[in-house]
Amino acid sequence: MIEVSVFKKPAVISFLVKKLNEKYPHKQIGKTIVQKMIYLLTREKFVDYQYSMYHYGPYSSEVASDLSLCEALGMLRIDWVENKGYFITAGDNERYEGLLNEEDKNKIETIVDKYGIFDAKEISIIATALYIKENVETASDNELVKIIVSLKPECEAGLIREILVRGGVIPPK
Repeated sequence: MIEVSVFKKPAVISFLVKKLNEKYPHKQIGKTIVQKMIYLLTREKFVDYQYSMYHYGPYSSEVASDLSLCEALGMLRIDWVENKGYFITAGDNERYEGLLNEEDKNKIETIVDKYGIFDAKEISIIATALYIKENVETASDNELVKIIVSLKPECEAGLIREILVRGGVIPPK
C-alpha cells in the first residue's frame, strides 16, 4: 500500500505535468511553470506548500524537493537542455495517480485549462501578482503593476497589465 501522506503531493505534481504535456504537447514545461502552477493550486487550498517571494515569483523549496522525488521515482523525467532550460515530461505515474480521486484530478485540470496556455514568463508575472495581492496591501491595480515592474524591470508596464488581464488577475481598463 502506498503511504498517502508521502506520495500525494508528488502525485499532484506528476498529474499536473501529465495534463500540461497532453494539452500543450509542444510547450516547454520547466521548473518555473511547475512551481507557479503548484502555487496556483496552493492558493485554491488544494495542496499545502509553503511559498516565499523569489526572483521568478513565488517559490517553494518543498515543491523543488518533490520534483526531485518525482524524478527519482520515475513519475517525471527532467532534462536540462543547454541554452533552453529544463524540459519536464510525465513518466510512469499510473501507480501514484490512483492516490488522486476524480475531484483532485478535476481541480488540477481546471488550473491547467485556465493557466496552462501561459509561458514561464507570463505565469511568473501572474503568480507574482497573486502573491503580492495576498501578502501586500495594494491600493489599486496600477499600484500592483508598478510593484511588479519594480520586481521585473525587464518587463514593461503595458505588457504586465495585458498579462494580468488575460490571467484574470485584474479587470480590463
